[in-house]
Amino acid sequence: FGANVIKVEAPKTGDTTRRMPPFWGDDNHPEKSGLFFYLNTNKKSITLNLDDDRGAELFKKLAATVDAVVESFSPGTMAGFGLSYETLMRINSRLIMTSISSFGQSGPYRDYLATNLTTYGLGGAMYTMRSSEEPTGRPVIEGGFQADYVTGVLSFIATMAAFTSRADTGEGTWIDMSAMECVASTLMGHTAEYPYMGLVRRTNPFAIHGYPIGYSVPCKDG
Repeated sequence: FGANVIKVEAPKTGDTTRRMPPFWGDDNHPEKSGLFFYLNTNKKSITLNLDDDRGAELFKKLAATVDAVVESFSPGTMAGFGLSYETLMRINSRLIMTSISSFGQSGPYRDYLATNLTTYGLGGAMYTMRSSEEPTGRPVIEGGFQADYVTGVLSFIATMAAFTSRADTGEGTWIDMSAMECVASTLMGHTAEYPYMGLVRRTNPFAIHGYPIGYSVPCKDG
């Protein structure tokens, strides 16, 4: 949407999605991952070793010139690099920093490791993902990386809200995004149905959201 995005990738290996299929022409090449380009088309990529003093200093120079920093390391990792929000704010007082993690920057789950599967399950969404033919059957995960995508969309909205606030105050802010909470927030309808209707959804009914097929059906693996 017009933003100039600089993606910081790890040296040598690059972003993990570069090694994920599908690949153009079935050629397992870091410049041919369909998933990488789906998520990163039109971004500029650089490599930086943030665990190295020189890499961290280069990042600080970048942070001094940008409007926002979005990071998805485990809580405390950026501070370990010497790149905490407090440090970056001294460089750029208008900086908006959005930190995305599995369970947020504080709380009892803060240091737990998780994947898309974990946050989708603990966020409650998986409970409704069963075949409509077997509503009491085993819950399943949706295809792709739905928990990660939902978190990305809501993190974008939160960051844009921070831009609106900065227009009034002139100051930046630090946004704490929990992937599990993002997933849980998608169940607003299910949450309301329980106290008002006594309804517990174990599966999504036909076309509940207006899609031609709004329910789960059995499929072959793959």
